Amino acid sequence: MVDGKNQPPVNPVVLKYENKDEYKLIDTLVDWSEEYGGLDSFTRVQWCVESYKDVKYRRTILWLDDCFAEVVRVGNPHKRNVNYCLHTLGSIENEGEKISGDYREEGPLRYIKSVEELPAGEEIKIGSEKNLISMHHFSEDSRIYKGKGPGNPSVSDIDYLFIESSEQEIYYINIFDYSSEKKRKNVSLTKNGSTIHIEIGDKEHKSYYTLDMKSSGAEVAVK
Repeated sequence: MVDGKNQPPVNPVVLKYENKDEYKLIDTLVDWSEEYGGLDSFTRVQWCVESYKDVKYRRTILWLDDCFAEVVRVGNPHKRNVNYCLHTLGSIENEGEKISGDYREEGPLRYIKSVEELPAGEEIKIGSEKNLISMHHFSEDSRIYKGKGPGNPSVSDIDYLFIESSEQEIYYINIFDYSSEKKRKNVSLTKNGSTIHIEIGDKEHKSYYTLDMKSSGAEVAVK
């Protein structure tokens, strides 16, 4: 979400899809600098063209056995506020510093309440009925918040997680571990330009993955 506003229509593109024994990969892109097909005159316009002008949003998911890596890369030439939003089916257990006032005064995010800013670099724990999901987040110059807002359908509130940045080139890299408590993984990540190195495992076994974020589609190498 950009500037807390709804997105205009856009034509998404699948850059790459792979279904292999070692991993599953899908790499997608939406580019609001491109023209879209247009809409009929009966369309009710509830989006903001200006906020999304020239924004490019790329999302890549590398699905592994009992965890997955998500890379969100945003080209943000006009330094808009770009908000990654996660709706959780469990409670976010991390505690942060409560912020005063409304999270947003207008737009869809005005319904978010009880907002706390979470410490950067902290492993985020999301408790559900079946398991505890660990979210390892890596980014630069970003702010992380949690809050409560309406579910879908909006008969009760759920927890929301927000990651924000206004940089011109944004990387949000998340690794979700939903293995059992006894098999919880250690995760480390390094980024060198457009290449991302991920190490996942425990004391007995580790796996190494390299994501080369080529413009034509991500390339995966496994060790």
